[in-house]
Amino acid sequence: MVTAAGDAFPKAPDGLRLKFDPVSPRSVRGAYAAMTPTAPSPPVRLITRGDDAASCRSANRAILHAFEHGVLRNVSVMAPAPELDHAATVLAQAEGLCIGLHATLTSEWDHPRWGPLLGPDAVPSLVDESGCFPRDLDALRRLDPSMDEARRELSTQLERLRRVGFDVAYVDEHMGVGWVNGVRDVLAELADDHGLVYLPHLDGQQVQLPFGPSCLDYVAGVASALRDLPSGDFLLLGHPVFDDEDARGLHRLGYPGERFASERSRQREVFCDDAVKNAIRERGIEVVTYTGLAATRGGTETVRGES
Repeated sequence: MVTAAGDAFPKAPDGLRLKFDPVSPRSVRGAYAAMTPTAPSPPVRLITRGDDAASCRSANRAILHAFEHGVLRNVSVMAPAPELDHAATVLAQAEGLCIGLHATLTSEWDHPRWGPLLGPDAVPSLVDESGCFPRDLDALRRLDPSMDEARRELSTQLERLRRVGFDVAYVDEHMGVGWVNGVRDVLAELADDHGLVYLPHLDGQQVQLPFGPSCLDYVAGVASALRDLPSGDFLLLGHPVFDDEDARGLHRLGYPGERFASERSRQREVFCDDAVKNAIRERGIEVVTYTGLAATRGGTETVRGES
């Protein structure tokens, strides 16, 4: 297990898969209140995760920066996204960075767009009229997606990540795709078959990222939330990029590239800022990888949550 101490945040060890049995903060506090006064305080463990690697080169570089200079320890990679090869070059050999499959069945941007690795003709229930994945979960539900097609596509995404050099340890969900009926069971089966960690309920334990008018307010909000965490296992995720021309190339109606790059650059800064590091240290939070968390819990199963 890794404890955030000093200015360095060491890497968590590899481990087994985890059966995650979420408990409410109230029940945790109540259970420990009954212990003797000399009992150690229950831990606060924090998964720090960067999503949407491979969406653009700026994201790949920013995630590496947040790992090397901050507290980010896990990265979720999108196999159908346009900069996968660049992501593999930048991230696959980063020692101690825990790699996950960011299971992708949606394509939310006007530019770029992506679709199934198997091709639209092989999985017709997963694509819209453009041949790409639909833009959001409601659009995916309206397609009434075949779970057999989803299973084959997501297995192919995992294979693609491994083929370009990623040592995949966990699986999670792009845009919460597990909420589409049947997909969560598909992902749980995929995790079981390939020995991956899959913790969908951890998404319900997120440290919420505030949206203040400045980076200072934004970072201060995250630091405050970290200091107030009860005991338990939590997730701090962001979508790091640099505020550069490459990131500004991602856009959709109502969300221009300039806003995208600015907001998500601030998410990168959250992982690197001293105020966040100090909050982690002061609260005694253990910064962990998915495999490190699994090792401390000692479980061997994934979670099949309700879709």
